[in-house]
Amino acid sequence: MRRAAEIIILFSTTTLFYRRDVFYLFKPFEIGILAAILCTLAYILNAKRNIFKEIPNLPLWLTLFALMFLFSAVGTANGYRIYGMADPVKTAGGFFYLGIGIVAFLLTLYYGRSARFRNAIILSFASSLIFAPFIFIPELAEKAGLITERIYFQGLHKNPTTFAFLASIAAIALVGRYFRTNRNLLKAAYATGTISMLTLCLWTGSRATLLSITVSFAWIAFHSRLFGVRKFAVLLAAVLATTVAFAILPHRAQIMILDRVYPQISGTGPNPTRFDKIPLKTAFGFLIAGMPSLPYQSRQSLWPQSINLFVAHPSGLGMEYFRSAQAIRQNGLVTHSHNTVLQVLLTGGVGLFITCVFFLFTILKKINHSKKDAEWLVITTMLVCSAAFLIIGEYFYITPWIWIIAALASAKADDTRDASAV
Repeated sequence: MRRAAEIIILFSTTTLFYRRDVFYLFKPFEIGILAAILCTLAYILNAKRNIFKEIPNLPLWLTLFALMFLFSAVGTANGYRIYGMADPVKTAGGFFYLGIGIVAFLLTLYYGRSARFRNAIILSFASSLIFAPFIFIPELAEKAGLITERIYFQGLHKNPTTFAFLASIAAIALVGRYFRTNRNLLKAAYATGTISMLTLCLWTGSRATLLSITVSFAWIAFHSRLFGVRKFAVLLAAVLATTVAFAILPHRAQIMILDRVYPQISGTGPNPTRFDKIPLKTAFGFLIAGMPSLPYQSRQSLWPQSINLFVAHPSGLGMEYFRSAQAIRQNGLVTHSHNTVLQVLLTGGVGLFITCVFFLFTILKKINHSKKDAEWLVITTMLVCSAAFLIIGEYFYITPWIWIIAALASAKADDTRDASAV
C-alpha cells in the first residue's frame, strides 16, 4: 500500500497542469490525493506504524492546520453575520481545497523523508513539457483553447498567471537537473526543457513571471557553488536561455510581452490584430526611446482598498470576502486583493495571519538548518519563486503546489536530521 500511495501522489502531481474543462469536473489531483491518503492510512494501520515518531513535529503541524480552519471559519461566520452568504458552494469549495492542500502537505512530508521520492516529486512538475510543441504550432494552441483572448497562453488552467506560476516551478526543476548531470545528452535535454518552460512562461504575459525568473536565477547564482559552477556561468546561462526563449516565441507573443512593459508600442492595449502588424524592430525601438510602464493591474489602488477593508474587519470575512463585501473594485467591477498576505488577512483576520506566519517561519527555519546541497538549492529556489507570485496574486488555498513545495522543504530537513543521526 505504501508503494501504491507514492505512485498515486506522483501521478497526482503530474496532473497539476490540467485544471480546466473536463479535468476541472473530475479533479484528478484531488481524487488522487484522497486515494493516496486512504492507501496511506491502510498501510499505517496494517503495519502498525507510529506516525508521531516517523513525522517530526506532527502535533505542531496538526495544530497549525486546525487553527487555519478555525480562523477561516470564524472569518466566514463574521462575513455571513455582516453581509450574508455570498456563495455557499464557493465557500465550501474553498475549505475543500484548503483541506486537499493540507493533506498533500502531510503526504509529501511523510513519504518525502526519502530523497528518491523528493526527487521524483520535483521532476513530476516537468509534466508541463507536454505543452512545449505548441510553441511551434500556435494556431493549433489557439484552436485547442490553450490561448485566451488570442494572446495569452494559459494551457489547461483558467488563468495565465497561475499557469506561469506552475511552469516557473517546472523550469526550476529542470534547471536543477541540468546542473546536476554530467552527461551531455541529458544536459541538452534538460536545457531544451528549461527553455521551453521559459518560453511558455513568457507567453502567458504575466509580469509576475519576469519577477520570478529574475529572483530565481539570482538566488541560484548566489548559491552557485552548490551546483559546482561559478556565478558568471549561471548568469550567462540565464541570459542565453531567456533570450532563446523569447526568440522562439510566436511573433504576436513577442510583441505582447514588450507591450506589457511598454504599452506605447501598440497604443491600444492588448490587440492581437494590431500586434501582428507591428514589426519586432519597431517594437524594440520603443524600448530604446521610451520609458517602461509597470502599473500592475491597478494594484496601487487595490491594495489600499483591501487594507481599509481589513482595518474595518480585523477578524476577516471568509474566503469569499470580496463577493460578500464588494468593497474592492477595479474599473467599477468587484475584484479581490491580488496579494496573498492581504487575502489571508481578509479571510481569517489577524489569527489566520499569525498562524500562517508561524507556519512559514517553521518551514524556513527547518530548511535553513538542513544540509546545503544541490537539492536544497532547487527547493529553496522554488520557495523564492513562489514568494514572487504570492506578492501579486492570491494563492492561499487554490494552488496545492505551494503546500507540496513547503512539505519538500520540511521533509528535506527531516531527512538530513535523520541521516546525520545515524
